[in-house]
Amino acid sequence: MTEAQVLSERVYQFWRTLDLGEYHKTVSLLAANCIWHREVVLQGRDAILNALESRPANMLTRHQINNLRIIWDDVPTAQFLITTFGAIANKSVAATPDCGGPAAVVDVEMRFTEIDKHYLITEIRNQLIFLRPQS
Repeated sequence: MTEAQVLSERVYQFWRTLDLGEYHKTVSLLAANCIWHREVVLQGRDAILNALESRPANMLTRHQINNLRIIWDDVPTAQFLITTFGAIANKSVAATPDCGGPAAVVDVEMRFTEIDKHYLITEIRNQLIFLRPQS
C-alpha cells in the first residue's frame, strides 16, 4: 500500500467505526491530543469519546465520502466531502428507518501525523455546506 492509500484507509476507518458505534475503535485512530472542530471544539481522545458516547443509542448514521484527495503539504492531509445520513431507529418496529434524505453535506479536512509507523489523526476541521431543514 502506498502512503496515500494508507491515509485514505484511515479516513474510511474513522467514519465506518463511528457509523457502527465502535467509538473506542474510532478514537484509537486519533492522536492523543487530536482536535475536532464540530459544533464545539473537542480536544483529546477522552473528550471525543465522551461526545461520541453521548449520542443516542438508537441513532443510526452513515457518512458517504466523496472527492477524497491526499495532500502532502507541511503535514499529510486528507480533504473530502461527506454527505451525512441519519435517523433515529424505533426498536419496536422491524422496518428500516426512513432518513428523509441527506442531513448535511460537509467539507472536511483531516490532518495526520506518523507515530511509530502508524498514521494518526491530529485534527479534523468541518465546514458545513448544506443542511437539511428541520421539520
